[in-house]
This record gives sequence, C-alpha cells and structure tokens, in this order.
Amino acid sequence: KYPASDKINQAKIWREKANIRLENDELAIKNLKRLLDQEEGNIKDQDLADATSMLAQAYINTKSLDSALTQMKIASNATKNNDEKGRYNFIEGQLYNALGYKDSANIAFQEVIDLNRKIPRIYLVNAYLQKAKNFDFENGDKLAHMELLTEMEEYRENRPYLDKIYHHIGEYHLTNGSDSLAIRYYNKSLRT
Repeated sequence: KYPASDKINQAKIWREKANIRLENDELAIKNLKRLLDQEEGNIKDQDLADATSMLAQAYINTKSLDSALTQMKIASNATKNNDEKGRYNFIEGQLYNALGYKDSANIAFQEVIDLNRKIPRIYLVNAYLQKAKNFDFENGDKLAHMELLTEMEEYRENRPYLDKIYHHIGEYHLTNGSDSLAIRYYNKSLRT
C-alpha cells in the first residue's frame, strides 16, 4: 500500500516467503526475479541477501539445485551478518554435495570453518563433519583424518555434539573394516 516506503522491498520479500510456505514456489520465483530485475543496483545488501536466499529456497523446493546454488552464492556474498554467512556457506556446501562436486563442497565448508568463533558452534562442528564425510579414503591421509576426529572428540566445546562426532568416527572405522570399533562408537553415539 506504500510503494514509496523504504520497507517496500522487505515487504515484497516477506510476501514471497509466505508464498514459499504455501508451496507457491513458481509464483515466488517469478516475483523475486521481478523484484531483483526492477531494483537492480538499488536493492541494499541485506535485502539482496534475503531475496536471493528465498529465491534459492524456492529453487531447492522445485529441485533446481544449480540455480539455487547461484543464488546462495550471491546471498552469502551480500550479507554482512556472520551467522547468515556461515549458514549460507553451509547450505552452499550441501548443494555442491547433492550435485556431486565434493571438492567445491569442501571449499564451501572450509569457508564456514574459517569464520570460526563468529558463527554458532553447531555450524562449525557440522562443517567439519561434512568435510570429513567427503574424505577420500583411497588417496587421503587417514592418520591426519583420524587425528582431526579425535581432536574434535576431545575438545570441550564440542561436548553437546558428541553424538554426531561419535557417529562419524564409527562411520570412519566401518569404512576401514574395523567393525568392532565401529560398533563401539555407534553405541557411544547412541548413549550420548
């Protein structure tokens, strides 16, 4: 109702968030693309990050992962909020994994890791674990990989996430053929 308002772009983005929640993804994509085209150059950093992240969500809902990846990159570069930057980079890594590009996924997860204490701990731990899932067991340094997992297990601030860490250590041992160690760590994961 107030097209001259400084909050008009935020209102349009929230309208499209509602459309995405109502599973009107095609309408949301059309409207967000129109918003980005009309406001090209005028849309502020955080509004650009919000619009492109919602556009990425709509693309993910319609199974267009490559288009979602492009929008997620724009969102992570546009935002100044470190929590959002970590979250967007983590989602970027997940999208690369879904598309089968493990090296690119590891780069995205490393960007999350580089933010270190600027983001919530859960993003950091999950970025390490996702990067560890992409470990190349044939060509990689297994000793360094196990040392990283042991270090994560022993680090005090990771205690709330020990279930995930133990589970991944179990996966590591299972892949190496150490079934008894894998079972032990799976049980630790369940108890934690």
